[in-house]
Amino acid sequence: MVVTNVGNGKSVKLRVNDRGPTQADRIGDVSDAAARRLGFVHAGLTEAKLEAAGTAPKQ
Repeated sequence: MVVTNVGNGKSVKLRVNDRGPTQADRIGDVSDAAARRLGFVHAGLTEAKLEAAGTAPKQ
């Protein structure tokens, strides 16, 4: 999945896991490292665009 921070245009390609968001009013959570790359780690939340990016290779 490609996640794009709508506020600054920064994007990161992420793997989706099965844990889901920890709060009911959120669509998804990202790791601290992903939040840093997306430029919103200090804000805590951001509006994001989510796009499918194909299937991940099996590990």
